[in-house]
Amino acid sequence: MAEIPNLPSKNGGAAPRPGAAGPMPPAAAAQQKPASALQTPALEKTTHSRFYRALSTIMYLFLLGIFGVVSLLFLFALDFLDVFQFRYKLPLQYRQSWPLSTYFDFVALHQMPDEERYRELMRRRKQEFDDLMIKGGSNIEKRSHELEESFRALVRVQEEAYKNRQHELDGVQEELLKQKKLNEDLKQDLAARKAGIDMLSRQIASEAASLESSLIRFMEEENKLRPVQEI
Repeated sequence: MAEIPNLPSKNGGAAPRPGAAGPMPPAAAAQQKPASALQTPALEKTTHSRFYRALSTIMYLFLLGIFGVVSLLFLFALDFLDVFQFRYKLPLQYRQSWPLSTYFDFVALHQMPDEERYRELMRRRKQEFDDLMIKGGSNIEKRSHELEESFRALVRVQEEAYKNRQHELDGVQEELLKQKKLNEDLKQDLAARKAGIDMLSRQIASEAASLESSLIRFMEEENKLRPVQEI
């Protein structure tokens, strides 16, 4: 079978023959890549896009909340300066609830004349001081009661310890009395034995003296009989 000659390509080079070995085009190489290698960048791109979308949503809500708070404070400032009053248009139940009650109290206090505001502030300070004294008195009473209870508990513990110690001392004292009585008995026994030994010593001394006198008389008699023995 005759070989097919290389056909010229568009860029002037020879086009590869069908079935001939040669470099593979990039498109064909990309088509032959595994599916996991193609899916990994897409998955990473999707994850990053979700993260940035969630972060942008959080930042948007945060900035929206800040804008709402600033707008509300600006409206309250306009109402306080009587530029745009709306505080008296609110229902009474909202004006008496927190935090609007604090705002209405603040506005009413600062719209008073200086002398009345000073008296009102003094009255509030006095009320706070009285409440603090009442609270402090109750706390002091409670603390004194706790201290009294702790002191009583400590006294009970000390009394119990004293009773136990007294019982131990009584036992020791009783043991000492027994030991003292035993020592006295031993002392009396030793005194009786000493008296017996002294009596025996005196008897031995008297017998020794009698023996010595008998020996002297015997020697004297022997000296008297010696001439007779010599004769």
